[in-house]
Amino acid sequence: MDDDDWLVLGQVGKPHGVKGWVKVRSFTEEYDAILQHRLFRGEKNGIFSNLEIEIHRNQPNGLVVKFKNFDDPESAIDIIGTTLSVRAKDLPVLEDDEFYWHQLEGLRVLNLQGEIFGIVKKMLQTGANDVVVVKPDGSSLDDRERLIPWIRGEVIKAIDVEKGELLVSWRSDYLE
Repeated sequence: MDDDDWLVLGQVGKPHGVKGWVKVRSFTEEYDAILQHRLFRGEKNGIFSNLEIEIHRNQPNGLVVKFKNFDDPESAIDIIGTTLSVRAKDLPVLEDDEFYWHQLEGLRVLNLQGEIFGIVKKMLQTGANDVVVVKPDGSSLDDRERLIPWIRGEVIKAIDVEKGELLVSWRSDYLE
């Protein structure tokens, strides 16, 4: 991932009240972690804009935000559906054994027997534990998409972002 790559952290929802506030749907693991950022690149229908949080509130049903220069419901309507992105380099630094999901996408997934399952297509958040969605590619042992639970130590054995590999304790015939 390049330093100039942008990551979508959320999306603007419908207006809230009469002073330009909008609901914001956060895609971050902790829903209010998006508020660590004040400046966003907005994108709607291929058109980019800069959005700055002026003030925000946590409410029982989610986040509401007042963006600078959006002072009434009529102007707020224009940004409904806008995605909110930040540069990857602007994300907080993680501990050595922690990873952002975007860092895992594209890693080659292989098991302890040396069988290649494909690449990490995406991560899914579920109630019990997160799940790695593995998409087969040209070097995969078969053409099956696999869902592998993200259980560090037990199933996820090693993560090497530099090498581009994710080692799993997962047999190729599981869930057949």
